[in-house]
Amino acid sequence: MKALGKALVIEANGLVAMDTGEALVEAGFSTAVIADNAEQALNCIQAEPIDFVLLNTELVTDLTEILLAAIRTRSIPLVFSTSLPDGQDIPATWQSAAFVTKPYTACDLRGVLAQMFSGHAFFGEISAMPPRSAGCRA
Repeated sequence: MKALGKALVIEANGLVAMDTGEALVEAGFSTAVIADNAEQALNCIQAEPIDFVLLNTELVTDLTEILLAAIRTRSIPLVFSTSLPDGQDIPATWQSAAFVTKPYTACDLRGVLAQMFSGHAFFGEISAMPPRSAGCRA
């Protein structure tokens, strides 16, 4: 089984960040790094290779533009997590980016990952994973 690499979860709520990181590892990432603000996230991206980013839109600040530029320059796949079902709080230059709406499940994350990494050898294993929660759609 080939892992998808290292994921970066940018989320201020520690429990949500831990659950999300665990779900990403279960979905095939080798590890999930957690940052609770844009500055920590930028330091992570500059210090080590990151293969995927999940960014909570509630943490979007002035520094986020620098973070988003670093993500774009490195061509890191990005998903926003948002409390708004239509994604209105996603920065204007990223309106076409994928997003999950809070509260999201591990199944919701797997669905987004399956779309984003459809060309990856691990894709079949992600989409074949059984639902882990009662609210998960198969």
